Amino acid sequence: MMRRVLQQRRHATRRRLLLALRRHTAADDADAVRAAARAGRTSDRLFSHTRAGVRFGAPRQHEQVSTWSVPLRWFVLVEAEERELVLEPGRRVLRYRTEISKARRRAHRALSVLRRAVGDIPISEAVEESARWLEEFHPRSVVELDYGGLASVLPDDDLEGDDSPTLVGDGLAALAKGDATAATGAYEQLVERWRAIQLLERCN
Repeated sequence: MMRRVLQQRRHATRRRLLLALRRHTAADDADAVRAAARAGRTSDRLFSHTRAGVRFGAPRQHEQVSTWSVPLRWFVLVEAEERELVLEPGRRVLRYRTEISKARRRAHRALSVLRRAVGDIPISEAVEESARWLEEFHPRSVVELDYGGLASVLPDDDLEGDDSPTLVGDGLAALAKGDATAATGAYEQLVERWRAIQLLERCN
């Protein structure tokens, strides 16, 4: 009886985790069809290394854009200590910059964890897509995750307290250990945070 109860609890926790991941991914998909030229626009940019004025490789997309949200898969690429935060009159910036080699390793590690823990669900496929995108660029490129216009509309406390990359990292670490409860808590917190931010769009 006790074993059955524990199994039921594990199944319930796994369902909550999958729901949280799918809710965030669904929000990303809905966001992708909105107009990008709005105040709350964020972007994931990749600055390619150049040599003798010739860009490495063939022309490719160097910027991905989202409106009023940062897709969960983008936070996989960066860590909290890579954040740059500027809150000055006339200049508000929140962005992360990292070497592409680090971003690639993080993407592949996250993809491995997700596939083992939850299989090929939309968030796994989204992370795989990001990993493939990164492989197209020069190994000395730099990846930048920029909150863009969101830094102008969110209050200082929200920007200073934003720990989205940490929540994603904690969730993946919990999944790697088989702790679905901790992973679910991290991802649900992330989903609720960004849902509240997206609601600001309706007020603008």
